[in-house]
Amino acid sequence: AFFSAAVSLTFGLLLAFIAHIRKRTRTLVFLSAGGTCRDPMAKVIASQLLKSQKLKHRIHIHALGLGPLSKSEVSYAARYIIKELYGKDLLASHKPEILTTELASSADLILAMDQRLLLTPGKTLPKEKTFIFKEFFGLSGDISDPWPDGKDAVTIARYRECANELRDILTDNLDRLVNVLDV
Repeated sequence: AFFSAAVSLTFGLLLAFIAHIRKRTRTLVFLSAGGTCRDPMAKVIASQLLKSQKLKHRIHIHALGLGPLSKSEVSYAARYIIKELYGKDLLASHKPEILTTELASSADLILAMDQRLLLTPGKTLPKEKTFIFKEFFGLSGDISDPWPDGKDAVTIARYRECANELRDILTDNLDRLVNVLDV
């Protein structure tokens, strides 16, 4: 009887701990069309900025495409620019993934890179927690898609411009992001 009670108590404490951890984790999704450019760059930039914050909750950041996926790896230029910005290849292991219904449902905040994503036939996103990236921060317009990928100077410049825009907006509005997610 003692052993059974001890096992029940241990199991109950474990379940309580798991529930506590889940409540302390918030989920942020950056959403683009193919999952290879804007959203992985936004994920890295936000992750780097959030490292300097004293947060009550762990924030899990996803970079996802609405699909269909066009590639099985992050774009060369996005990877190049992130390495240029941070001195590390922070997108080396990124693999594009599609936003699932389950993840859309469990996310606390979904930031779509452009208006077109919200109008995609057959894709329904939770309206109460899905926003256009710029509009969420009180700005207008879309984050322009730097696609197609390439290694030439013009393509690298286009991706650099996109990453700098993402970094500037996230840096200037980090408090808003923290206030929404870290409640």
